[in-house]
Amino acid sequence: MILKYEPFKPPGTPTAHELRMLQSIVALTAELGAPPHMSHVGKDVGLATRQGVYHWVKKMRKKGLLEEPDVAGSKVGLVLTHNGLLAVATAMGAELQ
Repeated sequence: MILKYEPFKPPGTPTAHELRMLQSIVALTAELGAPPHMSHVGKDVGLATRQGVYHWVKKMRKKGLLEEPDVAGSKVGLVLTHNGLLAVATAMGAELQ
């Protein structure tokens, strides 16, 4: 039996696609002056359907990268948690080096 080495990733570490979505949320929040809706993020990262965006948002909320909304509905802005902001800042620091 051959074991494949996988570097350790702490729980809640975003995948490359999730990181791209988190970076999009940060950029759109700065541009719009308010948290973006799912449709804004989907258009920015190239997801064609709202269901596709919802799938990724649900995964990131489960990982603790996005806040749960106080109200139900698709028009609630997406807000990063402390862990989500930390992931984006860490990735940006790595890109600068």
